[in-house]
Order: sequence, then C-alpha cells, then structure tokens
Amino acid sequence: MRVLWMLILLLFLGACANPSKQSEIQPESHKGSELKQTGEGVSNERGTTEQNPNFLNLSKNREQNEDEMDKLHEAVRNDKSLKIDNVTMNGNTIWVDVGSDQELTDDEKQKKQAELQSKMQNIIPRYDIKVNLDTK
Repeated sequence: MRVLWMLILLLFLGACANPSKQSEIQPESHKGSELKQTGEGVSNERGTTEQNPNFLNLSKNREQNEDEMDKLHEAVRNDKSLKIDNVTMNGNTIWVDVGSDQELTDDEKQKKQAELQSKMQNIIPRYDIKVNLDTK
C-alpha cells in the first residue's frame, strides 16, 4: 500500500512539471527590445516600449544632423589648409574645432576664426555657432 501511495504521489508531482514548448522569451520581446512583426517574419526595427527612456534612440526615424554637418564642411571646402576636426551639437549651439596646416599670427588667427564663424553662421542661421581654430 505504501508503494502505491508513493507511485500516485510521484505521478501527481510529475504531472505538475509539464515543460512548455514555447520559450520564455517571446519573439516580439527578445532581449529587452520589441521586435515588430510586419506580416512575414520579424523585422529589425527596434521599439522602445520596454526600454529605459534615458537610452539613446536607436530607431531609424531618429533626428539626423548629417545635413548640417555637410553644410559646415562646405564652409572650409575651398581652403585646403583647413580641416574640421570635431563638431559638437548641444541644443541650438554648435561648437566646431577647425585645424589649420598654416602657421598664423594671433591677429590672423582671430580674423580667420571670425571669418569662419560668420561663414558658418550664414550657412546655418538657426544655430549659434562657436568656432575654435587650432594652428601649428
């Protein structure tokens, strides 16, 4: 009788541990990013429903500033001695670091820096542009 009750208890406990055939990670929420299904299969677009709102926006429709960068490069394109080293955008302010191959005096450097700043400001008037000219 004791063996029969042990067998019934074993069958009862074994029936409670039914393994699921589905993964715990559903295909629409894989590794914390929502994968959108558009008809056939899963697309590579990322959603932000399960992410921290402080994360960078990695979706394809984020704001792109490449047009402004191209316009800034146009300002120094004709002068072969100048090269834009770094561009930092923060709000409505753009800081542009420009490198020069020429040796310039302080007065020439200030004039060139003011000339570049006015050129860039005329090309992109909606931003407040600050230029830093580095020479040899």
